[in-house]
Amino acid sequence: MKAPTLLSVLLLAACAATPPENLVGTWQVQEADTAALPPQVKLELRADGRFITSGGCNNLVGQYRTSSGRLTFSDAASTLMACLDEQLTDTDARLGAAVGQARTYRISGTQMEWLDGNGKTVLKAQKTAP
Repeated sequence: MKAPTLLSVLLLAACAATPPENLVGTWQVQEADTAALPPQVKLELRADGRFITSGGCNNLVGQYRTSSGRLTFSDAASTLMACLDEQLTDTDARLGAAVGQARTYRISGTQMEWLDGNGKTVLKAQKTAP
């Protein structure tokens, strides 16, 4: 039996890392850490495994992976704009905390929830675009 080539191993890994189709898209974040967020707050989960948030004072970007209902974020970075609007600063903090706490997710129709390691909902969102 031949040993798998590096290319075939990389291709298999890439296929396994593809996020589920119903997760990919733009989501309006309705709630983070049980607090309602302004309607302009968006979360984009891209098919290439990258994410970006918008609608607060700063944007948060990074990588995400899913596997068997698990949700893992890495390489997160934020822009560092000064913001005098406390609501937008609070929105940024809540989104950052949700990314840091998310361990699993569940989707029902166009609704998504992220849950922490204890099963507590840390973010709720509704899909607005595929």
